[in-house]
Amino acid sequence: MNEEIRFERYQSAMEAIKDALFMYKTLLDYQYFFDDLSFEDGNFSPDIFIDCSAEEYSLEESDAQFLREASATKLICRLNQNLSENGSLIKSSKFVMLAKSILVENRCHYVPELGQIIRNIIDSQEYGEAIPEGSFKTYVIERFRDYLGLDEK
Repeated sequence: MNEEIRFERYQSAMEAIKDALFMYKTLLDYQYFFDDLSFEDGNFSPDIFIDCSAEEYSLEESDAQFLREASATKLICRLNQNLSENGSLIKSSKFVMLAKSILVENRCHYVPELGQIIRNIIDSQEYGEAIPEGSFKTYVIERFRDYLGLDEK
């Protein structure tokens, strides 16, 4: 891969990280997988980063894992939003179709627990029923503690 393409990929990953950080800030403000996103989840596309390789984007492995988890989290929020607004999943919704495609292609292998939550939401069709209790704490709050190197007090 030439240096220009490598740099463009790196830049797109850095933009996605910035968007993901803002999304997580919103989630932390509301203390749950927020279901009323408008611009807070940014422009990064979960289908690009859900199974990204660190090498392909010239990233540290921890940054690539952050993008994978952020991609799954964005899908969880968007599916949750779809259920909240409509009472059931709208099958033709962009994020429902994207999530199904990602699951069918087994692209959540780096984030299997989050992939299972995505599957649960699609299978359950019930708002709030598919996300296991404690998931937000585990996959958002505790992850940020890990990223920041903080011990739980």
